[in-house]
Amino acid sequence: MKKGNSAPFFMLITTLGHLLGYRSMKRMNTIEAKPGQARILYSLRAAGQLSQAELAKRSCITAPSMTVALKKLEHMGLVEKTLDSEDKRIVRISITEKGLAQVQKIEDAIQGMDQLICENMTAEEKIIFRRLLLQVISNLEDNEEKDVYEVMREVHLDMHEHKSPHRKRGKQVDE
Repeated sequence: MKKGNSAPFFMLITTLGHLLGYRSMKRMNTIEAKPGQARILYSLRAAGQLSQAELAKRSCITAPSMTVALKKLEHMGLVEKTLDSEDKRIVRISITEKGLAQVQKIEDAIQGMDQLICENMTAEEKIIFRRLLLQVISNLEDNEEKDVYEVMREVHLDMHEHKSPHRKRGKQVDE
């Protein structure tokens, strides 16, 4: 691909997406986590116990994929299932201590990716970059798909609002 100022934005963003996907998968593989599993664990940490349907909606994962993912996560000891105390037909899923430890590893990998992405940027450039990325996301949203994006935003906000006592973060630039 052409480098420099003449490449179309679409090509730059497509290349960025591929590079981010490749680099993040390499990091996630070292901690044996997949992006869908990370979303599930983040959702559970933020919300506590959820039904499988609630968890699927919050994590933007289809019901069949959620069933498969939960089996794997349960086998790994990262989540546990319990029957709802009021309605025994409903199974509640919650994150285990081991799952919380896995979330910390995922956060460390994400923080490493953020550092890599923003390497050689000043604090001001990071603020501008964040604003521009949010603008691009807003431009690409369309009304038919907004419900999916809103759910993704809620999960993302939950991820950053949760304060873990075990979490140690470096300096971050807020909007």
